[in-house]
Amino acid sequence: MQRRRFLQLSALATTAAALPAYSWTDLEKPVRHLGVQLWSIREDMTKDPTATVKGLAKMGYREVEGFGYSNGTIFGKNFKEYINLLKDNGISALSALCHYPERI
Repeated sequence: MQRRRFLQLSALATTAAALPAYSWTDLEKPVRHLGVQLWSIREDMTKDPTATVKGLAKMGYREVEGFGYSNGTIFGKNFKEYINLLKDNGISALSALCHYPERI
């Protein structure tokens, strides 16, 4: 068997083996969890975090990955204000981007 043919058949067999893990009917179900990294909209979050979070909720986002903790605040809000802003808009923060100091 030639190397090229072996690679083609191996790729086909691997793909075929993975297909039963997916159901075509799953593709028709609505997305239940839609999230966004706040880093990707950092300029908007810095300018007006309240309006930005409200906009995210209107677009259907329900989860965020936060960032921006500095000097005891997140986007100018203390931790409790930030969490309440998310909760009031039906959004939860499941993770956060954190920077650790180089020396501990």
